[in-house]
Amino acid sequence: MLKGLGDIANLMKNARDIQSKVEEMKKSLADIEVEGLGGGGLVRMKGKGDGTITSLSFDEATFAKGDQELMEDLVLAAFNNYNQKLNEMRKDKISEVTGGLGLPEGMDFGL
Repeated sequence: MLKGLGDIANLMKNARDIQSKVEEMKKSLADIEVEGLGGGGLVRMKGKGDGTITSLSFDEATFAKGDQELMEDLVLAAFNNYNQKLNEMRKDKISEVTGGLGLPEGMDFGL
């Protein structure tokens, strides 16, 4: 019976260690740059790993055409591409932190 208490104490220590590492990781995300592309690079959206968008740029020739609907579609595509890359990067970072503990799929630790 006492062995079970040791297992629980060990589990609690591991949980605190993981929580600390996750907090460090969240802070470091602001230093990572992620780029999303729309239309094969006609629109570029750059942002940080914490989800902050830092820039949006357009191919001059495409922008000069003045096709509002096309530009809206390209911006949405760039944003969706940025979000996809951001989610993949966060998932990789969480895997690094948890180190193969076999946690359930979808645990995002509030990211």
